[in-house]
Parts: sequence; C-alpha cells; structure tokens
Amino acid sequence: MQNRNTAVDIAKFLAAIFVVGIHTRPLSDVFTLADFALTDILFRTAVPFFAVCTGFYLSKTIKDKGSLPGVKTASRILLLYIGWSLFYLLILSFSWYKSGLMSFDSYVGWSKSFLIGGSYYHLWYLAQLFWALLLFFPIIRYVPVKYRLILVVFLWMLETFAYVYSDMLGIGRGFVRLYNRFGAVTGSLGRMLPLLLTGNLIAGNSEYDRKNVIIGCCFCFVGLIAEVFLLRHFGAERFSYVLFTLPLAFFLFILIKSATIQLNFNSRILSKSGMNIYLLHPAVLFFLKELNLTDHMGLFCLCVFLTSVICIAFAYITPFIPSNNSVIR
Repeated sequence: MQNRNTAVDIAKFLAAIFVVGIHTRPLSDVFTLADFALTDILFRTAVPFFAVCTGFYLSKTIKDKGSLPGVKTASRILLLYIGWSLFYLLILSFSWYKSGLMSFDSYVGWSKSFLIGGSYYHLWYLAQLFWALLLFFPIIRYVPVKYRLILVVFLWMLETFAYVYSDMLGIGRGFVRLYNRFGAVTGSLGRMLPLLLTGNLIAGNSEYDRKNVIIGCCFCFVGLIAEVFLLRHFGAERFSYVLFTLPLAFFLFILIKSATIQLNFNSRILSKSGMNIYLLHPAVLFFLKELNLTDHMGLFCLCVFLTSVICIAFAYITPFIPSNNSVIR
C-alpha cells in the first residue's frame, strides 16, 4: 500500500466541502459579490483538484505495480455510477410523486439522462471519469510525454471554448451543439481527460522547485480571479472550467502534495469521507429542503455537518471496504 499523503487527504475532504458550497451558495443571502468570489472562484477549484489527484495516484500505482487493468478500474467507476444513479432515482421518484409529475415519460427522460451522463446533477463526474479512464490508460502507455502535454493543452482549449467562450463570443454554436450532443463522452474528452493527464504529468516528475510552484500557484490564482471577473463583466453565465482552471489545479496539487502535516489518526478516513460526501450531499440537501429550510448558510452548515458525520462514521465502521484503489483513494 502506498504511504498516505496527509495534506492531500485533508485537501480532498475540504474539496468535498467546497462542492457542498457550490450547491448551496452560503453567502448568497448576505453579500452578492462575496458569494460570487467564494462560490464561483474558490469553491470551483475543488472538482479539478479531485480529478488531478485521481490521475496522479493512478499513475503512481501503475509505476509502483507495473500495471493497472484499465477496463477493470473503469468498470468499478461504472458500477458506482449505476448504483448512485439508482439511489438518486428513488429521490427523483419521490419528488415526481409529490409534485404530480410521475409518469412513464419522466422515467424515459431519466433513462436518456443516465445514458448521456446526467442522471443526477452531480453524477456527471462519475460518468465522465468512466469514459476518460478508457482513454487515459492507452494514452499513458503509448503516447510519449511531450505529446501528452500537447494533448492536454489542446483538449483544455477545446473544453473552455465549448463550455464558456462560445456563448460569450457568440461563435461556434453549431459546433458546441454537436459537442454537447454526446454528453459525458465529449465532456470526458475535453474536461476529465486533460485533468487526469495533468495528474499523470505530475507523477512523472518527482522534483519540483517549491518556490516556483508557489509563484505559479499565486500567478494562476490571480489569473483565475481576473478571468472570471472579466467573464462576469462581459455577461458570461458559466465560470467553471475556464482557461486558468487547469494550470491552477496543476500547481495547487503539487503545492499541497509537498506539504508536511502530522495527524493523530489515519488520514485515509478523510480521503474516503471526502468522495462519499461528494456523492451523498445532494440527498441530504434534498431532505433538508423538504423540511422547508431555505437559509443558504443554514443549508450549507447543516448539510456539511450531517453528511460529514454520516460519511466519517461509515469510513470508520467499514475499514474493510476498499475505496476503489487509486480512483477514490
């Protein structure tokens, strides 16, 4: 078993909390500008960090063990996606029944969403991860490192254009409609795959100058802030997965990985809990809203507390359940 990196495990737990923040916008009732800065800039670094982390540990596992079955690993993610999709179908069914919208057409629509990777609003991550892994393993085996870097830059430029800049600039909309038609498949190509490959590139170089990493991290974070506020000024509606997102995730992961933190307990608990918080928190949010809780800060705090307690307790009482090796490490 690989030695734990406590700093990364803590960061993964905090990243899951950030995702809860994205879905609750805790400052939206208090200060609009602060809510925008917190939710649409800081919190949105979380999911790219998750993906880079996955690419890094998959690559380290391959290096340490000599091989890692790509199809088997992707299959585990597919099973997770199917299982959680069915879990959230129960919640959707309850919601449809309560609102009088339960019908055969509702389930047909859900089936279509399931196939294109959107069975519930946060499960796109698992769907895109599945498809990206099918490409990730052949690429790191057969494609030289310098071409992987070129591929990362090209795919990320493609994703940022399709996801953010096409609408804002008013060009290429036909291409974007075609790009989005295939849902998680094209999303995995432009978004998840370059993030996984970024983790792979980090794993391939064991030495990074900490001073340069800090400078790069600060530069990219300032660049991200400037880019997002400019997008907001010019009327953009999306602020995640912009140009500076990927280079910031690159430097941020290296910086966190190099940090030295000591804890009195196994940090793997935090790592396992982090991914489970990501998967479970929309269900907790749904039931909190059923209790007519509408205060955004209250929803955020309660959801974080309840989901964390459930997931940490689960991680403690099920130490024998593997966390999908390096995929959810």
